[in-house]
Amino acid sequence: MTKRLGLCFFCVLALYLPFQVVFASPIPSLKQSVSYKLLKPIYTAIGFRPLEIFVFDEETGAPIAEAVVMIGEKGDTFENNWTRTDQNGRAFLGGFALPEGPQTISARHPLYSGYTIFQTDADIIDIPLTPIKHTPRQTTLQGSFTNWPRMKDYDNTLHVGFLLPFIDLISLINFSGSKLMAPYEDAYIYDRNVKVPGNLIIPTQKERWIGVFRVLFSKPTYGMPFPSGSRQHLIALAGRLPFSALANGIINKKPMSDLLNLITLDQFGLYPNVDIPEEDSSFPIELSDRLTTRYQVQSNSAPRNKDALYFSLNAFASDPSMVFPLDFKSSSRMNTIKRAALSAMTDASHLPPLHQLIMTLNADLPQQTEDKRKLDAAITGALKRPTESQRHILFDRFLNEIDLFYQAGQGFSLRERHAKSSPVEPQLHLSFLNIAIPASKEDRGTQHTWWTILAPAAMREFQLPTLPEGLSVFPELEPQENLIWVVNQFGFHQEGQAFEYRALDKKTFSDQLTHFSRNQFTIIRAAP
Repeated sequence: MTKRLGLCFFCVLALYLPFQVVFASPIPSLKQSVSYKLLKPIYTAIGFRPLEIFVFDEETGAPIAEAVVMIGEKGDTFENNWTRTDQNGRAFLGGFALPEGPQTISARHPLYSGYTIFQTDADIIDIPLTPIKHTPRQTTLQGSFTNWPRMKDYDNTLHVGFLLPFIDLISLINFSGSKLMAPYEDAYIYDRNVKVPGNLIIPTQKERWIGVFRVLFSKPTYGMPFPSGSRQHLIALAGRLPFSALANGIINKKPMSDLLNLITLDQFGLYPNVDIPEEDSSFPIELSDRLTTRYQVQSNSAPRNKDALYFSLNAFASDPSMVFPLDFKSSSRMNTIKRAALSAMTDASHLPPLHQLIMTLNADLPQQTEDKRKLDAAITGALKRPTESQRHILFDRFLNEIDLFYQAGQGFSLRERHAKSSPVEPQLHLSFLNIAIPASKEDRGTQHTWWTILAPAAMREFQLPTLPEGLSVFPELEPQENLIWVVNQFGFHQEGQAFEYRALDKKTFSDQLTHFSRNQFTIIRAAP
């Protein structure tokens, strides 16, 4: 039983990083140029319309030459409605043949994911594509944490930590395992090696279960790969758990939401602008700063059949699109009023200016350590940006949950799950078609974006445009691969700010996002 306890322990810790889905394609940049706005009456009168498109590699920022760019739903919508990008990744499709009104723009290269933007009237569009099934050269940082609190064996306290990179909001909402979790490594539990995420760290400690069984925990170093030559912002978080409460909770099959609350995060080390070398390197981490309880968070009107997760997040004011977590808590679906206390930095005066965010996410968590039922993938959540003096955070409005449908020849569709209208409505649809190998106990799995779709949220049905040269034909899947459609609906209800689809970029998205809803649907399932 003690061996099983060690295995379950890491299952609980891993819930903070629900490693299911990977998303690489970010928000594109949509603009209406000043000249277009000023000259639009003249352009309309003479039947002319400008349109400039830039296609680039999302991972490196490099322009993509010879990418197909198309206007409309198929390659012969009107004369010369598609072209290829030049060596600078640019395509110019404007002219006298381009129809007025919102257009559908698609881009694809055989070695990259596709991207379709529906109903846009922007005249300057930057489209990011991600390499398909390509992993850039990786460098692994390895090391230990220093400045832990004094530890004693058999004191009923387990100390744990993990290293994380900053992550974009879309990846965080969609549980991007490739960005948050390192490949599995061995940790020694009791008398065996157990596979755990490499970026998890456990100083060597001994504890005693029910006063009899001795349990050894040991993974004193972390290992985390990053793209070689990249620059990363990193944060190390550390905390403690009461061993007896954790063990009893697992044995008695307590809800996972209860077990998650056992961890108390109280230390961190922040390392911005780390240049990742070309070769594997040692990178020791000092836990130099403290966390303290600051926010009392409460949810009203959350879905009754979902557990609530709460996150304390920060972002540098210079780039609000990239966030890092400081704390997390949960509240069970059994609670009539869902609430939690979240920690934040004790002192941030020595750091660059920061933005504080509080996020809640309502999800169907496992109700016990061996919950084998099929979990509901639909989630809904919200973001708040508290003022410096604000301590009480109330979430009282959520987007409706959504259900997804696909039929060959008919295309994709979604509908709101509940007939009653939600108090807030979404404005933006962002979805992904992903090629996926599911995660297992021994491997974190893989997912690659094959196509990204951006549209106004009011568009509930669509088909993929038919690009020339068969570029929009569903990919041939390898054994055990699935093709999954994942949909995000986003709402922008920040006070004093008006959302404009025609003026969208990742900074605007990050500054104005307040609500989100998500679900996924397997279109092609791997053969057993």
